[in-house]
Amino acid sequence: SNKKISNRLKRVLVGPVLLGYLLNRSKNFLYIWSTGFLISNLDQREYEFKFIKNKNKKIVCYFVGNDIRSPRLMLKFAAKRQIEVISSYDDIVAPEHLTKAYDLTKRRLAEVSETYADRIFNASVDHLSYLKKKTLPSIYFYPDENFLKNDSKFINPSIIKILHSPSSPIIKGTQLVRAAIAKLRSEGYNFKYTELIGVTNEIVLHELKSTHIVLNEFYAFVPGIFGVETMASHCALMTSADEFIEKDLPQGSNNAWFVTKNYQIYDNLKTLLTSQGLIKSYADTGYTWALEHAAFSNSGKKLYKILSEFN
Repeated sequence: SNKKISNRLKRVLVGPVLLGYLLNRSKNFLYIWSTGFLISNLDQREYEFKFIKNKNKKIVCYFVGNDIRSPRLMLKFAAKRQIEVISSYDDIVAPEHLTKAYDLTKRRLAEVSETYADRIFNASVDHLSYLKKKTLPSIYFYPDENFLKNDSKFINPSIIKILHSPSSPIIKGTQLVRAAIAKLRSEGYNFKYTELIGVTNEIVLHELKSTHIVLNEFYAFVPGIFGVETMASHCALMTSADEFIEKDLPQGSNNAWFVTKNYQIYDNLKTLLTSQGLIKSYADTGYTWALEHAAFSNSGKKLYKILSEFN
């Protein structure tokens, strides 16, 4: 598309200039995702990282998911445990992710990052990768001003509001969510179910304000950005995130949400609908968790502490 071409041109023309400018002004370089200032599809940023290290600068890599995750490793992990994972439906939604060429780029990215980076942030199981050294647990940076505790929505609500807003329906488990909702409706449970797909973040955040229960994703082992948005909006979160699988999650995380495997959506949602006090309880613990582990003010301090070790 024209937009892609325009972005690529910007990278070719502006990237090197910006890198040169920043090299004279910065001591540390924090890379989020797998791209760089220079076009790096072939060498996975090796030339760029080598150049920065030669100037005695520090490099921090922060990976967020598909950028470092190896679907092939994920599928081996799943087969060993007889479970489904976020890569289980790649053959349907992203078959290119299962090719040898794609896997080689993930292997190369891991090698280059470990060779040059001074620190690497990653969720070591949810983003299962070819990284061999110990990584630092991922930190969420959610704006403090977006936190909204709303006790009043839990006081005798006329109807329980349930929200599901997947970025990629198949790999988030939307088909399972719809089946659970249909079964509960057929049993006479009364609730309002809203499904938001392909809408702006503003619409989702607005909807969260009055929502009681959020059905997040059911093949991942971390709550993800939407999970954090949910908890910061004081909603009870149902998701497959699990601190006993993803040990990089803070201890006690499983109390912050209703841990729900892909085959437990109906059962767990039924539990919440029949015990409204439990909905508020999860909303409260989730809000506290998000404040402590994902609010920008607290996360910023953690990152600053890590970066200050360099100086």
